[in-house]
Amino acid sequence: MINLRVDDLDVYVEQPEEKGLEILGQIDEGYDKFVWILDCDGIKLEFWQQVDAPES
Repeated sequence: MINLRVDDLDVYVEQPEEKGLEILGQIDEGYDKFVWILDCDGIKLEFWQQVDAPES
């Protein structure tokens, strides 16, 4: 699996959906959002958006 951090998860999910790539799942934990897809070669990709900055 390849993990990619993105600024706006909704934008990154639109394009794969429009191209017919399978969305495996989505989670919104309030502080982080995740989406998993399979690319055209069958490789699992995880898109991650950090919603709140971590506390120091």
